[in-house]
Amino acid sequence: MLNTRLIFIFASSSLLAGGALVTLEACSSSDTAATSSSSGTLPTSDGGKDVNVGDTSTSPLDSSVAHDAGSDCGKPAQLHPPKPDGGVFCPFSGPPGGKNVSCAETEQCCENAKGAGVSTCVAKGAACPVANATVWECEDLSDCPAGQACCAHAGDAGAVTVATDTCGAYLSKFSGTRCSASCGAGELVVCELASECTGGKVCTAVKPKYNDIGVCK
Repeated sequence: MLNTRLIFIFASSSLLAGGALVTLEACSSSDTAATSSSSGTLPTSDGGKDVNVGDTSTSPLDSSVAHDAGSDCGKPAQLHPPKPDGGVFCPFSGPPGGKNVSCAETEQCCENAKGAGVSTCVAKGAACPVANATVWECEDLSDCPAGQACCAHAGDAGAVTVATDTCGAYLSKFSGTRCSASCGAGELVVCELASECTGGKVCTAVKPKYNDIGVCK
């Protein structure tokens, strides 16, 4: 009888030990899984904000697309009938947050590229203080001597033309404006009134170099 009891106690102890071992292994496996799920697989963050590392989207109007003087789809281009005091509007001529100015009738605007410093007014025909500035000698025939036209030109780039995209009409290969007895090949007549266009052409509003003007098209 004593032998039977000893065998029973031994067997029971073995079963309890085996059960504890199984439970320990299960807990160990669960801890391992929890550790692995928190090491490098959760979204990273920066200052409490999610970091979208894989976002490679671009603006619908990619700045790498060469539209020369195309509209930026901001405020639509408008015609501005000439004011009695004359003078040409000079983009980026105001201080940061300030108002842009209009040059005097005897001056032209040297428009610097956006972010390249404040644009300036200089005497007509004078060199601009910053290289590669866009020269606005006129923005309407009223800015030119009597009998002359205001012409949009392409410089050495060929011919300036009116093109269209999803933003509307814009000028391609535009380099600036100048007064001339007549606009030559590859140039467009700059206008601000419908009556300034002849031959069935229409004064079309465009925004080259962030400046509202019209051209006869």
